[in-house]
Amino acid sequence: MKIKIWLFGVFLLVVGCGQEECVVCQGDEAPCDVSCMHPDCLAVDTADALNRIDSFQEMETVDLEEDETHCLPGQGCVGEISLDEDLCYYGVATLHEGNRVCTRLCEFPEDCPTPFYCDYSALFDAICRSPRATLCMPCNHSTDCEFEGESHGARCVNYGSDMGGFCGAGCVEDWECPLGYGCEASVTAEGQVVPQCLPKSGACSCTGWSKLNRLTTQCLKKNAFGECPGERECAPYGVSDCNAKWPTKELCDGEDNNCNGVVDEETCPNDNACMSSVCMGPGGCVVTVLDGVFCDDSDPCTAGDVCHQNECKGEPLVCDDGDPCTVDVCFYPDGCQFIEIPDCPTESSGR
Repeated sequence: MKIKIWLFGVFLLVVGCGQEECVVCQGDEAPCDVSCMHPDCLAVDTADALNRIDSFQEMETVDLEEDETHCLPGQGCVGEISLDEDLCYYGVATLHEGNRVCTRLCEFPEDCPTPFYCDYSALFDAICRSPRATLCMPCNHSTDCEFEGESHGARCVNYGSDMGGFCGAGCVEDWECPLGYGCEASVTAEGQVVPQCLPKSGACSCTGWSKLNRLTTQCLKKNAFGECPGERECAPYGVSDCNAKWPTKELCDGEDNNCNGVVDEETCPNDNACMSSVCMGPGGCVVTVLDGVFCDDSDPCTAGDVCHQNECKGEPLVCDDGDPCTVDVCFYPDGCQFIEIPDCPTESSGR
């Protein structure tokens, strides 16, 4: 690595003097000690010599071994956000708390600042990695919260049907979580209850990596008519609202208004057996008269029921048991009734 350094301390000026060389010395004390001058040289004014020293002094370029412990803030040090690893001080990047950050190669645990740890990466030798790589990134399943095969206990936390899921971070105590987060019992996308680092504000904002990749999480809008699915997206301005529609009463319009997976069900009610009412989607309900079609008028005292002019009608039922000593009648709802005639003469009675 090329580093420009100024030379301070002792400055040497070589002044030509015939065949000899005269050296003016600048020490730490003033005035300059010129006793080192060759006796054959002309006297040199000290102030003039110093001016000449300054005028000839230049920055010198030297080759130095890069000192990896001297990354200054803003130079792409470990943990500093950078979408381009080439801008990182050590030329390596990883994920930390949902952002692409600079990191470095490592050999020993002490090579990595807290909370980073030294471990192997899929792309590099051992690097300083974060135990909270995916914190507050949108998710739908806990596997979404893994990074390069590691989760460190991170789970997809359910923030509510209308908010969706965001990755937490494994924890036991509050001090294991970053500033502004607390370790709380949380319901995961799979319905389990586990401790996770959650924002004390109660909601995750979109991380830089989530915005760059337009990551999404599933959400729902629910009411008495049903529940409709949608998504929330991490856009450049932040996380969007749930884009699901609100469920409504099912209509005959070719849409699944109540989001139950069935279109236009039970939208053209019809209590008339002699009419057909069918939903034709955007065209609405189409009613057809069913004249001549067999039907049931629910009257036990009729028979041969058929549809005629939108009505189901039957011929009066003839009740006859063949017994001359009964009166044959039909009553609703019991149908045919055979009432005995008192003192009715019969052949057996001899009357």
